[in-house]
Amino acid sequence: MKKVVSQLAKDRIAAILREEILSRNLKPGQKLLEKELCEKLGVSRTPLREAIRNLEVEGLVESIPNRGSRVKVMTTKDVVNLFELRIELEAMATRKSVPHLTEADIEGLHAIQQELLEATARSSWSEVDALNKKFHSLLRCKGENDRLLSIIDQLYQVGGIIRVSTFSIPGRALKALEEHVDILEAVAARDAERAGQLMYDHLTVARDTLLKHLEDLQFSE
Repeated sequence: MKKVVSQLAKDRIAAILREEILSRNLKPGQKLLEKELCEKLGVSRTPLREAIRNLEVEGLVESIPNRGSRVKVMTTKDVVNLFELRIELEAMATRKSVPHLTEADIEGLHAIQQELLEATARSSWSEVDALNKKFHSLLRCKGENDRLLSIIDQLYQVGGIIRVSTFSIPGRALKALEEHVDILEAVAARDAERAGQLMYDHLTVARDTLLKHLEDLQFSE
């Protein structure tokens, strides 16, 4: 029973901190002070530390030796390097996956897209991030190259703060959903090449938009 309670506490704390990061109440580079957070959340240090470790795995938090933890800071080079890989690999995975998607898969993509619209209208960025990952994952899931899909999953993990910062840029979330609509039309037409190119363009726009707003987002140069 104690283990279950502890697990729930850890997950609840992680959810709260994740939303604070996504809403930018906790900004890149800001220290996560254990004593202060324990008092604010009314929790002990053990589940707080476990929650912070989970957020490190998600790429939202980083641990600095002898200095504690802070919200992840990404440099311009980090952004460029990560997107360089994601753009090429995810476009490839989309092209490979589209011919094998079932009607149920396509219906699932449309359902997620509707949920994304609703979450965006609520400015629920934690939910938007989770749903967006789900959308992209389902779209590429039939790529029939496990190594390729594994590499993309790893890029999603290490790029957490980049991904969520993109959503916080005014207008970007809605523009991304419009781009999803174009991708879904190509998927419905079973046009794998066009779907792959649209995914390439989608991620390129995300990268370029983020690079224009690095200073406002308090990233490191």
